[in-house]
Amino acid sequence: MRIKRGFTVIELIIVIVILGIMSVMAMPKMINFSQEARVASVSTMQSALEAASKLTYYKCQVSQNCSTSAWGPIQTIDGKAYCLLNGWFDAGRGGPLGSNPIGTCGIDRYIKYNGFSVMVGTGSASGHEHWFTLDNAPDPENCRAVYRQPDNLGDLPDYSSVTTGC
Repeated sequence: MRIKRGFTVIELIIVIVILGIMSVMAMPKMINFSQEARVASVSTMQSALEAASKLTYYKCQVSQNCSTSAWGPIQTIDGKAYCLLNGWFDAGRGGPLGSNPIGTCGIDRYIKYNGFSVMVGTGSASGHEHWFTLDNAPDPENCRAVYRQPDNLGDLPDYSSVTTGC
């Protein structure tokens, strides 16, 4: 009587072909999950920007040392310096404070943005924006959450996102 000790070459080839077919079918779904995850990250960042700016605005309203009825200068709430315009975060470059507060006292200093890079928006219509671009996006310029400061006293900030490059 003969003892079988392994697989035949035909059996191994069939298994490899089946695994190849399964991986080809699963790959588009995995790629799509990556894009969905990047879009979700940008959406979460947009929500974090909105929550951080509203929380700071409300803290300013109840603080004795903070004014929500005037534009800047740097104001102190609970011992922290804030670049505020009418109680909302200043997004810098050409704004009433006249500087780029990235890393000093703007919204980027008060939220965690691991995996994102922050910069002042570019272009004439974007000078009062902070862009939080996703680092690992195929096109980071078009995969970002945006905080735009209010343009006038009494206006509210805008929160948006661009996900065409995610």
